[in-house]
Parts: sequence; structure tokens; C-alpha cells
Amino acid sequence: MTQRQRECLHITVPPRCHPLVRPLFQAMRDQNTSYGDIERRAGVSWWTLRRWRRGQAPYVSHLEAALNVVGLELTVQSREAE
Repeated sequence: MTQRQRECLHITVPPRCHPLVRPLFQAMRDQNTSYGDIERRAGVSWWTLRRWRRGQAPYVSHLEAALNVVGLELTVQSREAE
């Protein structure tokens, strides 16, 4: 196992993580995408990613850029009638 793969295995989804970014961190782990990859390809700093893991709400533009790196997109849908 390479150093990069070991780093990506440490990407977890903590309970306090903001709900909008949980799929991002799961996809990063599944695809062996590192914080550095997101930083280089989306322009979102590792420090920003760390704040999201600690519960801070992301800016939509930053979240969209990070999601694009792992092949995900942010969507809006109607709520089901209650």
C-alpha cells in the first residue's frame, strides 16, 4: 500500500461533520482522493476541508468545486408533500 493510499484511508466522516459534506468525504475515501487532490483541482484549501469536518457550513461555490473533483454534484429537489 502506498503512502497516498494510507493517507486516504484515514479520511473519515465524523458525526459532527456538516451533513452537506458527508458524501464528499465518503467519496474521497472510496476513490483514494486526498486533501491535496481537492486543494489542487478545486482550489479549496485543506484548512477549509478540515473546518467542514468539524461542522462548519461550506460555501456553496467551494462545495460544488470539491464535489466536482470526486464526480458528485450538488442538487436541489422538492420536498415530499407531508
